[in-house]
Amino acid sequence: MRIRRVPQGVLLEPVIPDPARWFEELDQFNSEPFLPRGRRQPVAPKAKDFLVDYMLDRHACIALINGQPAVRARMQMAAAAAGSHVLVSSIALFELWDGVARSTRQDLNRKRLEAFLSGPILVLPFDDADSRAAGTLRASLQSSGKPIVPMIS
Repeated sequence: MRIRRVPQGVLLEPVIPDPARWFEELDQFNSEPFLPRGRRQPVAPKAKDFLVDYMLDRHACIALINGQPAVRARMQMAAAAAGSHVLVSSIALFELWDGVARSTRQDLNRKRLEAFLSGPILVLPFDDADSRAAGTLRASLQSSGKPIVPMIS
């Protein structure tokens, strides 16, 4: 992932824009699972007359990095579809880097995450306005007796 500052904010560009080459890069690390506590994803319906953007949470990222066939097949379709995007929030990216830092195989997991991020992934920022809205919502839910559990596990 190449990071550049532009007048509108920060631009994150894939180092490997070609999906096939990106998957080859990911495959070189598949001898051991990346953060092995991923989860299975349900089969997504096929897009017929509309474009689909895929927003991946940390579990979907882990499943993709680990090469889970169902997730990989969906992401290959998404990466190949003109106009579709594969998105990861900066919060999910934080959670992945946190997992790498706490893993017993930091070097291998760092390389695998870097290979994942070198592909056609768009990282969506979590800015000040997002923080304010999330904080307000969390406080409101907490005061009404419906707290949000911590997202870092």
